[in-house]
Amino acid sequence: SLKTNEVLSFSPWPLPTSYSIGSDSVSLSNEFEFSLQGDASMSQVLQEAVIRYETLIRSSSSSSITDNDLEMCTINVNEVLTNNEINSLILNVNESYTLSIMNSSSCTIIAETCWGALHAMETFTQLLMNIEDNGNNGDDSSIMTTMLSNLPIFISDSPRFSHRGFMIDTSRHFIPINFIKHIIDSLTYNKLNVLHWHMVDAQSFPIKSMNEKSDLLYKGAYTSSLTYSLNDINNITKYAGMRGVRLVLEIDVPGHAASWGDGYPNIMADCEVKYSYNINDFALNPILDDTYEVIGGLLSDLIIALNVSSTSSTSSLSSPVTIHLGGDEVVYGCWANDSSITSYMNLNNIDSYDQLLGYFVTTAQQLAKSIGFASTTQWEEVFNAGLADTVDSNTIFQVWYSEDNIKAITSAGFQTIASPNEYWYLDITTSSWDVMYDYDPSVGLTGEELSNLIGGETAMWGEHVDEFNFDAVVHMRSEAVAERLWSISAQGVTSDSDPTVMERLMEHRCRLMNRGVHSMPLQPGYCQNNW
Repeated sequence: SLKTNEVLSFSPWPLPTSYSIGSDSVSLSNEFEFSLQGDASMSQVLQEAVIRYETLIRSSSSSSITDNDLEMCTINVNEVLTNNEINSLILNVNESYTLSIMNSSSCTIIAETCWGALHAMETFTQLLMNIEDNGNNGDDSSIMTTMLSNLPIFISDSPRFSHRGFMIDTSRHFIPINFIKHIIDSLTYNKLNVLHWHMVDAQSFPIKSMNEKSDLLYKGAYTSSLTYSLNDINNITKYAGMRGVRLVLEIDVPGHAASWGDGYPNIMADCEVKYSYNINDFALNPILDDTYEVIGGLLSDLIIALNVSSTSSTSSLSSPVTIHLGGDEVVYGCWANDSSITSYMNLNNIDSYDQLLGYFVTTAQQLAKSIGFASTTQWEEVFNAGLADTVDSNTIFQVWYSEDNIKAITSAGFQTIASPNEYWYLDITTSSWDVMYDYDPSVGLTGEELSNLIGGETAMWGEHVDEFNFDAVVHMRSEAVAERLWSISAQGVTSDSDPTVMERLMEHRCRLMNRGVHSMPLQPGYCQNNW
């Protein structure tokens, strides 16, 4: 007979939008497969996903002990693109799906797009469990069998927010390409769909630009070997896209710019002596044409690197590509220390450094648009500088410093990403998983304001992490943010109000451990073999 215990509970993470479950169970066939039906069979995204998930299932599955085996789950997709599928991975793309498992002969996934079908396969694997069987073996031995419990199961699921992001920082510590892929894999386990790549900062400039206008920027890297080529960036773009994750690159300007000066000292504001005690305070010179020449050269490279089409021409980009241009923590004292900048301000009737920031931001945004970027994202300081009427109307603002700005910016009509540091910054180690889970950025917003809140991000700034301690610092706290951003059904639920939240999260940690994500334990316990 099967030994039942707590691990048989329904424990997907993040929690689906709606579901119904029963009390029956079936074992999984050793030959189980996902079967792509109709046009879904032409999807390269799904073909590769089927191989990944079937490999994952078989790597941990145990022998069946009954004839009542589930052998197949069919996948039907209503809208399939046979060329450049990744180009359809845009903000507000349909990620919904249904998963129905009635009995050993009935398992069906239906999704509008391949992206919903990816989420459905992830959910399916989270329903599996190896269960110990103390059968009639004639001795004290036991065997394990892979089970699906709580049948019949019907899940109807879709995300609460369309932008569910995770930020990495490769300036403070270089992250190898293979580990960035590991991070991307972990995002898919939590149904996060955006990798915000903060590529450069004051400490290092790890990009090998090939454009003649910006090809000396690599001199700001720690070493020439710790750089990302344009092929590396394109590789990551495709790897992420095939797994349903959009890549948003950030080039943080005009502040945090010390590393630019190693290759192009002529574009730096003259404040290095004054602020030598903190390289984070160095800024680009916003009045020089050379500054925008270098930025333009870099952006021209990056938009090609982000192109996943078969041609290298940016005219082949069929989906809107965004770029994050930073704008945070610009130290105005750096500009004030440069007489050429103050003279320019006097000659051009620029009365404040907020206005000067506005000049820089609008010039950089126009440059990005002329190169082919559809929109730009800026940190909230650009809004705080009173530039709402100056920036492009398509600007997306990311709130990190003051959660009150979520309401202010959304009410001004701008799309907004919530990542308040006091709740969702992973480098703040005092922010435990329950603090992150209990925060909801939508609280206090009106209907119109809520429509402009496109989602949120949890951020892992890189001062104290590299690939060796990354997983333990990040997991299981990023998972808390993932459920808050995905699960409509978890809205209003807190870590205290529902004890099953902790139970599901502990179960999810075991899944992650089994998949090679070395996450921090939440409390004493142990893991059985699961997915």
